Amino acid sequence: MKSKLHLTGICKTFGTLTALDDVSLELSTGQIMALLGPSGCGKTTLLRCIAGFEVPDNGVIKIEGNNVYDAHRNIPPEKRSIGYVPQEGALFPHLNVAKNVAFGLSRTERQTNRVEEMLEMVGMEGLQKRMPHELSGGQQQRVALARALAPSPSIVLLDEPFSALDAGLRASLREDVRRTLKQAGATAIIVTHDQEEAMSMADVVSVIRSGKIIQTADPETIYHYPEDEEVASFVGEAVFLPAIVRDNEAQSIFGPLPVNQRCRIVDGEATLMIRPEQFTVGEPGEGTPARVVSNVYFGHDSLVRLHVSHSSSEMEISARILGMKRFGEGEVVGLSVKGSVMAYKA
Repeated sequence: MKSKLHLTGICKTFGTLTALDDVSLELSTGQIMALLGPSGCGKTTLLRCIAGFEVPDNGVIKIEGNNVYDAHRNIPPEKRSIGYVPQEGALFPHLNVAKNVAFGLSRTERQTNRVEEMLEMVGMEGLQKRMPHELSGGQQQRVALARALAPSPSIVLLDEPFSALDAGLRASLREDVRRTLKQAGATAIIVTHDQEEAMSMADVVSVIRSGKIIQTADPETIYHYPEDEEVASFVGEAVFLPAIVRDNEAQSIFGPLPVNQRCRIVDGEATLMIRPEQFTVGEPGEGTPARVVSNVYFGHDSLVRLHVSHSSSEMEISARILGMKRFGEGEVVGLSVKGSVMAYKA
């Protein structure tokens, strides 16, 4: 795929604080990327550097093969062909919906039906004359997205676009936003600290921590094959336990387990990462003995908390199981692990 955005060696400091440390990224045409990381990790600073609102200390930013920032040039934001959706939409309060969407269009484009097309795309047709204060939070975000997409920018940047919305609205709106971006053929970057948001919306996820890109991959790879323990715990629930690795096999409280081939670990002491859904809860004698501590039923699945005591090791783990089966507190079961596990050097 053709590269739409290419970053090389981007660094940015604010006084003694290093916000970005040698960041390099590439985004292909039509891809949606999620920049995922905790608060203060540098993701919004990176977005603002791409947009031109912040000036990096060094590095190169290319959009469609053209340098918009390097040691000798810094193209201003309005000439970078970028659509920007800030937190909470930030609509112009004195302009109605139609005029907000038309704001970035040329006089000629405003004479076309471009505004109506964009409002229809985001499900806001018929509301052209509404003022921002007459809209819900979700509607304001839809209008902000329509405004960003209207001039057909090279890249759309969304900075925590759902952070001000309640959980139920966030879930439904992010599906609509992804559909809209795909329908428009847009190349986009979404900044978020919400792993569920990143996994459900993005084609590729880039995990950023302390100003560094730790791992960039598709959501499935990020979840199943995280780069380190911190990424593993950040992108989902995980169980960590000690083990000894020999010849790609881990000896643990659950007996011998195959180590995934993507692991870089060599033989020796290790920490295993197991996702809750990898555990199988069976009858006593079918695996390592475990005692049920609690059972939380969600309808589509259950999260079973178990106490495991084996030789000199004791721990509590969470197992996620599908279906109707429920376990009583104190019940003794057999616990086993399916599939390979990730192992990290202890």
